[in-house]
Amino acid sequence: ALAKKALNKSIQNVFLGVPFGATYEEACEKLPQDFWFDKRITTKDRLSLNPKRGGKISFGGRAWDHLDMYFSNNRFYNISLYSTHKTKEGAMSDYNELHSVISQKYNMTDMPTNDTTKYGYTVGITKTNQCVAVQCYSYESVEHERWIGVFLEYFDWNFEGISEEL
Repeated sequence: ALAKKALNKSIQNVFLGVPFGATYEEACEKLPQDFWFDKRITTKDRLSLNPKRGGKISFGGRAWDHLDMYFSNNRFYNISLYSTHKTKEGAMSDYNELHSVISQKYNMTDMPTNDTTKYGYTVGITKTNQCVAVQCYSYESVEHERWIGVFLEYFDWNFEGISEEL
C-alpha cells in the first residue's frame, strides 16, 4: 500500500508566459519566437514545440529537448517538457536527478506500475485538482525510432472538460 502523503497546496501554473486556462490562440501568441511547431503532431488539442536549430528549451534551470502543450475545449490544461535519451542508463540518471529536485519542492508519491516500458513514475497532487508528475519511459517517435524520455508534466484538471456538443 502507498503511504499517504500530504497534498500540495499549489503547483506552478504559468509556463513560458502562458497560464493554465489560456486559449490555444493566446498560447501561440505568448510563446517565445525561438520555437518551431512540429506540424507532424500538432493538432487543435496539442501544440508540439521544438527549439530552433538544435537548441534546447530552458525551463526550471534545465535544458529540455521538446515541449508539448495540451488543450481541452480550447483551454490549456497540461504541459509536458521532456528530454530524450538512447540508453536506459542515461535516462534513469536524468530521471533520478529530476525526481530529487522536484521532490524538494513538492510532496511526491512514487507510483507502482506493471508497464515494462515505464521505468519511473512519481506524482504530486494538490487540493485544487492540479498535479505535477515526473516520468521515465520508452516510446516510439514519429520516425519509428525507439527513445527513452524523461518527462516533467504539470496538469490542471480544472480546465479539462468534456464538451457538451455532439
